[in-house]
Amino acid sequence: MDDKSKALTWMSPYCMEIKEGPSYLTLQYLSCVPMKFFKWDNLGYFNVFNQVQSDHCQVHHALKHTFLSEDCQNLILEQTTFHPVAKLRPPSVKYQKIFLKILLDKVEFNGHSPTEDLCNTYLTVMNAEMQPVAYKTYYVNKKFLTILENANMLSGGTTGLVLWTASFCLAEWMLQHQNVVKNCSIMELGCGCGFTGLSICKNIPVKSYMFTDCNEEVISYARHNIQVNDIKQDIVSTQILSWGDESSYSENNFDVILGAGWFRLFFT
Repeated sequence: MDDKSKALTWMSPYCMEIKEGPSYLTLQYLSCVPMKFFKWDNLGYFNVFNQVQSDHCQVHHALKHTFLSEDCQNLILEQTTFHPVAKLRPPSVKYQKIFLKILLDKVEFNGHSPTEDLCNTYLTVMNAEMQPVAYKTYYVNKKFLTILENANMLSGGTTGLVLWTASFCLAEWMLQHQNVVKNCSIMELGCGCGFTGLSICKNIPVKSYMFTDCNEEVISYARHNIQVNDIKQDIVSTQILSWGDESSYSENNFDVILGAGWFRLFFT
């Protein structure tokens, strides 16, 4: 893995080995990697019902405890549901339920009894009320970046309340070409939940950054995500901007105008 890829573990945490910092379990859990891609060991994928029996812990290779023993279960919980970031800004209840159920199945299949903490955590989550919004946290350039998004792809008449692949791609490109925006004033068109702008503001020195979108609820999500990520308030701003409505245009001048995923509107 080259140096640039090491800074972008949020892109595909289930196929990268983390040599330092948060465990790969933590990164996958916080970013809600789908269970079918969730990597439980460093050697490759394995299914709960075709696991090769072994006393060697396939999750915590450096430790001597037995795979999915009480110590192993407790450490998995510490790295996932009990992780400080997960406790402060947890993934969706739905994701927590699926993760804990699969963990329970693995424990029982391997001939162990679930710990009291694991059982109590699962019961608590099973009784929790489902919410339409939840957090996903990514690890960008060795910093956690948390995004509040909606569980529904289309909500409030917009698709801007969920993260799109284009925002990851643009953020990746900007982190690899920082001189393009370094010390610049920037306006982003169609900021959505704010992932691209937050990645830039947390990792690249900029003069100013304006998050814009045509939807007021989208802007409220962006404002919330700016706040929870402790972005310097003196360099960021938000504004409703409707393309084609000149009355909503900013009077400021910008060095760079960014946008992710909307270029196809002009070429299709």
